[in-house]
Amino acid sequence: MADNKNIASDKWPLAIILLVFISGIVFISGLFGIAWQVLSERDWIRKLPIPFAVWIPSSLCFFGMLLRQEWSRILAGGGFIVVAVILLYETIANIMRGQNYSIIEWLILIAIFVLLILLGQYILRSSRIKAFFSKS
Repeated sequence: MADNKNIASDKWPLAIILLVFISGIVFISGLFGIAWQVLSERDWIRKLPIPFAVWIPSSLCFFGMLLRQEWSRILAGGGFIVVAVILLYETIANIMRGQNYSIIEWLILIAIFVLLILLGQYILRSSRIKAFFSKS
């Protein structure tokens, strides 16, 4: 029975494959974006904190997942929840500034928010993903 559990945890879950793919794309595009900004902007040093704030955690997540580190699961799941909270904050800030949203925009915002929260919760709570990272 223990051998079946070890064999099952050796396979990469689809959620992890998608996370590695997404974080790899963010890592590569962020690297090129930062290089482009440094090479093309005159005052580039003031504009780099936000790209670095996005690029560094996604890079850590990407390499941590490739190396099957437990902290990368927590970073990825928490990252989705943090992005959902940032989306909620920005929506509230736009409402306070007087921007009106249509029904379609509200539905899209709610769907993205719920999807981000559920994906973060799945990554943090899934026993299959936990078993994958515990077998390193």
